Amino acid sequence: MLSRKPYRHPEPSAASSSPAAQAATPGTAHLGIPDIRILPAEALVLHEHADPKRVARLANRLRVDGFLKNPPIVAPIPGTERFVVLDGANRTSALMQLGTAHLLVQVVDYKTQVELLTWHHLVAGKSPEAFLQEITQVRGLVLYPTTIEQARQALDKRAILAYLSIPTNKAASSVYMIDGEPGTDHHGAEASTALLNAMVDTYKGDPQVTIYRVNSDELTDLSAYYDNVSGLVVFPSYTPDDILALAEAGTKVPTGITRHIISHRALRVNVPLAILESDQLLSEKNAWWRDQLKSKLATNQIRLYQESTYLFDE
Repeated sequence: MLSRKPYRHPEPSAASSSPAAQAATPGTAHLGIPDIRILPAEALVLHEHADPKRVARLANRLRVDGFLKNPPIVAPIPGTERFVVLDGANRTSALMQLGTAHLLVQVVDYKTQVELLTWHHLVAGKSPEAFLQEITQVRGLVLYPTTIEQARQALDKRAILAYLSIPTNKAASSVYMIDGEPGTDHHGAEASTALLNAMVDTYKGDPQVTIYRVNSDELTDLSAYYDNVSGLVVFPSYTPDDILALAEAGTKVPTGITRHIISHRALRVNVPLAILESDQLLSEKNAWWRDQLKSKLATNQIRLYQESTYLFDE
């Protein structure tokens, strides 16, 4: 049986947002619930590239549903009144594509409420030979045949940019280290991210390709559950400081490689798009949201589920 209990959220740190931003759009964490606010779209900065295919599907779904169900997760960029979007780049992009002036978001403290992990790209839809050839043609990249153990060790030490597994048959694969050209300065955060983006661009926009986010680098095991596998790209880990620095510099990491585990994530807020799209002032929209919260708290609608959860209808 699922246990239910009223939400009890830890108090945020005083540095969870800049004073000016906090005064302009007060949050809700003092109520013992997630810090949810309505912010101007221009205050939000993507830290990763959106996936055009997912953005198109989401924009259509949002327009048909007429509601924002799950708010994007954002964190303040220190010293500014801007917020980096940690989770929800595609949702944010879809809403912006629809012309939404304001977005309802959940604000978190990046240092205390978030665990940053990495997704890998399992690519399907084209032949492994074509997939490998396109990556080898990326200017500035060099591939070296290796073993999976050597590739793991090199990536852990950040001695390479990434590594790649290409299926050779159902029971085997070839592994390649991916790095910049010798003699070039390619291991800085911005330079390495630019090369990774160039690599992902070879398959991201291909209409034949589907990108699956996975957390295993065992290609043989994954191939048992996915058809027409082209290859597996394993990415390096980033830190929160990396993400904030890249966001401030206007540099985005490739689509779908950062995995932010959010403590006390808010879901199913179900805010009508008509509210976010209206000509009302931001202060009026936040006042409306506070009234919604007041009603939900009074009727005990806000619940914390402490169990780890798998959803099978997303």
